[in-house]
Amino acid sequence: MGSVVAGLAAEFDAAALWANRLAEQYPASAWSLRPGSSWAATDCLAHLNLTAEAFWPALEQAWQTVQSMPAAGQPFRLRLIERLLLWFLEPPYRQTVKTPAAFEPSTQSLEQVLPQFQDHSARLAAFVLSLDGLAIDRPQLVSPFNARVQYSLWAGLKIMAAHHRRHLWQAERALTRVTG
Repeated sequence: MGSVVAGLAAEFDAAALWANRLAEQYPASAWSLRPGSSWAATDCLAHLNLTAEAFWPALEQAWQTVQSMPAAGQPFRLRLIERLLLWFLEPPYRQTVKTPAAFEPSTQSLEQVLPQFQDHSARLAAFVLSLDGLAIDRPQLVSPFNARVQYSLWAGLKIMAAHHRRHLWQAERALTRVTG
């Protein structure tokens, strides 16, 4: 198995473990508390769930496309714009951005958002592993956040993993602030 593919799958597994650790460390009642004008921890997971749901159709379409392509060589390359987006998303984040209305989380409980997040993380890890040996740096995805932005399947998955870390970091900060 390709080490870069296994490594990317492990990033989604690590996100699930991070969320579990936070759920064990902080009371469920703290998860829905907003520290000031920031999102509550449940909002962060709800947003990640909305994002994963929006990405699935594009991921499945890219999977169909990549099946008919010749085998991949590694390492996979990221274009400059893809590297910049990854840098921007990684925590600690340098700047907040306005979330498009379709990705604004609704108020939910930890019991609602955590199992969904765990399911999405497990599905993403399994999806990544199914791509081993394929040319995943070739098919292009259209960003569900902005239809003018496209990136490779490889970059899209790396971006999703960074987006998970960004909002898990934000959730942890929120929990620390409301329980502090």
